[in-house]
Amino acid sequence: MSTSGKLLFLVITIALVVIVLPAPAPESIFDDIDNVVEDTVRKFSKYCGNKLCSESSPFHYYECCGDILSTKCCLRLQDWVIPAAVGVGVFLLGACVASCFQCR
Repeated sequence: MSTSGKLLFLVITIALVVIVLPAPAPESIFDDIDNVVEDTVRKFSKYCGNKLCSESSPFHYYECCGDILSTKCCLRLQDWVIPAAVGVGVFLLGACVASCFQCR
C-alpha cells in the first residue's frame, strides 16, 4: 500500500471514530430533568396570574384577560396577520375575476 493510500485510510478511520463515538452522558439524571424544565419554561410566553400561557408564534400571541386578576390566557393575532389575509383574499378574488374576463 502506498503512502497516500495509508494516509487516506488513516483519515477515514479517524473520521469514522469521531462520528461514531457517542456523546458523553450527563453527569446525573437531575441535569437532564433541569434541561427539560428550562426548555419547557422557555417555550411558554407569559404568566397570567399563576397560569403559564402557551407558546407564542409569529402568527399569534397570548395576553392576560378576564376578571380583575387576569388569570385567563387569551389568544390574539399578531398585527400583520389580518391585513395580510385580507390582501391575499383580495388578490385571489382579483385573479378569479381577471381569469373570467380572459376567457371571453
